[in-house]
Amino acid sequence: MPFERILRSCLQSNVTKLKIKGYLVAAMHVFRWAFMGLFVLFTLLSSINGRAQAIDLNDLFTDYNAITFFTNDSANFIYPEATSMADLQAIIKKDCPFTLQQAEHPENIHPIDTLMALQGLHNQMPQYDTILQEVKGLFLYDTIQQPWYAYYNHSKVDSSTAFLIIPGTGIHNGLHIAEGDTANYQNSPKPIKEVCLPYGDVFTYVKPNEDFRNIWRNTGSSFYKKLNYNYFTPYTDVKGKPWGANMTIECIALVKYLKLKYQKVIVLGLSNAGFPALIAALEGGADGVNCASGLSVASYSGFPLNNFENPYYTNQFTKYALDSLAHKWVNSFTYTLFSYGDSDGGIVAYEYQTHSLEDSLASLNKNCQIDFTYNFSGHHYPVAYLDTFIQRVKHDSCQLHFATNLQTNESNTMQIYPNPVSSQLYVSVGSETLTRIRIFNTYGSTVFDSSNLNRSQADIFLGSWASGMYWIEVSTAKHRTVRKIMKD
Repeated sequence: MPFERILRSCLQSNVTKLKIKGYLVAAMHVFRWAFMGLFVLFTLLSSINGRAQAIDLNDLFTDYNAITFFTNDSANFIYPEATSMADLQAIIKKDCPFTLQQAEHPENIHPIDTLMALQGLHNQMPQYDTILQEVKGLFLYDTIQQPWYAYYNHSKVDSSTAFLIIPGTGIHNGLHIAEGDTANYQNSPKPIKEVCLPYGDVFTYVKPNEDFRNIWRNTGSSFYKKLNYNYFTPYTDVKGKPWGANMTIECIALVKYLKLKYQKVIVLGLSNAGFPALIAALEGGADGVNCASGLSVASYSGFPLNNFENPYYTNQFTKYALDSLAHKWVNSFTYTLFSYGDSDGGIVAYEYQTHSLEDSLASLNKNCQIDFTYNFSGHHYPVAYLDTFIQRVKHDSCQLHFATNLQTNESNTMQIYPNPVSSQLYVSVGSETLTRIRIFNTYGSTVFDSSNLNRSQADIFLGSWASGMYWIEVSTAKHRTVRKIMKD
């Protein structure tokens, strides 16, 4: 009997039809579960060795958060060239140009002395155009010239100090901080920029994937699409350019840049930003840093391995393990304030209960420069304590006795850079004339003394000096300035 006739005969039977239908349904279930199993296995393998397998960007960026903005801002807020997925891919590759290996060598960052307005963005909002500016600078890393971005709020009281605020986790937190949005958790109980502005200019870092650089507009739609961490992180990680590493590089470069322009630089980072704020301050040579509810250890052995931030920063928690950070503090003059509120959750609550990190760092014997405060409620900056901390940093309350005896009358045009310094230190006093430069070690002994200079600039070679902290005294006919410098 031909095969077709046999099949036709079988199908004429309802019982046979039901059996075949049941077999087909069962086969579909088996296939579906097998496919799901393979997908889970692929996901696990990718998480174990994500860099071994390339991922199609179109498969990752299938989800988004819809965000609405001011209508008068809609034409300027995003990249006008981002009208397709291919355009978005190009933007992300451009905005994450660095590798994790490069992030491990921040000493190679050479900031370029430039500051320019970035027109066509948030300053187009009329209710803010007289207050907010968008600024960007350039820094050179190896052969890559890359811009950093920050909101800028100018202090009407004191422009000798720069504050760098690194936002924690959230949607467009940079904008919320810069505009003083009281609904944002980082502006509770008082907008953090308002706390800082009486003491200096405020720069708010634009965090990767939390502001305009990684937002694209779907043509024909009235809203914007923002890529979240779950989709952004795997792509940048598998390309060897995690956004956490890029964030670290940019923040360190920004601190080094601000050190060229300001007498004091203070970094503040809350929650997810506490760790990069700490690294940027210690690596960049900032004068002060507030790590707010953002860092905790279970013991002196280091950070918890299940820290939810680890995927963002990849091996940054390994590179900057507690021992490594402790070594940097020993050789640093950065004032550090750790702050924790009593209603924080997760590992931060563990620090509040045990003071494990505080106990771990007690052996450094730097009680004046490393401080802890737990006496406030909530997951925010320690507003009630920041005025005292900022004053301590600005007035260098921990300076040695021999330095406090040097009467100072600082010049606004005086510059000492770079700081930290590897080999060549430059001193400039603008239109004035140098009369004397002295450098002391931490024991108060004079290690350099030059007088009768009769010029406005000088350079000093420190290449053969021992690493560590020194004091430099710069004198002119009108002014005398004492600063701390760090020799790498």
